[in-house]
This record gives sequence, C-alpha cells and structure tokens, in this order.
Amino acid sequence: MPMLDYTVTSPMDPDKAFGALSQRLREKGYVLLSYVEMHTILRKNFNSDFKPYYILNVCKPQAAMELMTYNESMGMLLPCKITISQSGTGSRVSLVLVSEMEKAHLGGDGSLVRKYERELEEILDGLRGN
Repeated sequence: MPMLDYTVTSPMDPDKAFGALSQRLREKGYVLLSYVEMHTILRKNFNSDFKPYYILNVCKPQAAMELMTYNESMGMLLPCKITISQSGTGSRVSLVLVSEMEKAHLGGDGSLVRKYERELEEILDGLRGN
C-alpha cells in the first residue's frame, strides 16, 4: 500500500513548530496561503478540548505553474497540505504526498511532483532536532 504522507516528529510544541515551519517555507520560496487552527474551531463549535492541530495550505508558485502546465488537473491536488498536531510534549508534522494521489487518480508517475515533495520533506526534516 502506498504511503499517503511523510511525517516527522519534533520536540517543539505545535505553536513553535508552526512558526519555525512557516519561516523555513518562506526561505525556500513557498507561500503559506492559509491555515486553519482546528483545535480553536472545535472548541468554539463543540466545546471540545481538542489537542492543538493546524492545517496549512502551502504553495510554491513555480511548482504550481510547472505542475499545472504538465497536467491542468493537478490543480485539483494543490495546494500542498501540511498538518501539525500535538504529540506528547512535541509535535507531529505531516505532509500529504500529492505524488501518490497523482499516480492513483491522474495516471501520472509522480516524478515531477516528487521534486517538490523532496524539498518539503527536507524542510520538515529540519524540525526534528529543534
């Protein structure tokens, strides 16, 4: 079964991981298009004490242009999604692997997408030891 995500654990709490990840994404040319604080939404709507959980939508304009020129349907799989959640005293940071969705649903081989996923994986790897 193909992996649908790339996940790292970080000793940083989710708020610090969010800040560090946002900065690293900017440094590598990625744009944080939006983010959702799921824990806040669940608290407000369901009076739930859900653990800290962020959903980030990120894009590298160059990547979006290249991928959508290759196959316009790639737009359905963009932007890239990253989640940050509480894990013990640290965080769990996960990247959805668009390459696997491309292979499964658009008939591509995922190689073009992998180029950018590797960049994002390196960014996530940088959160491991901080």
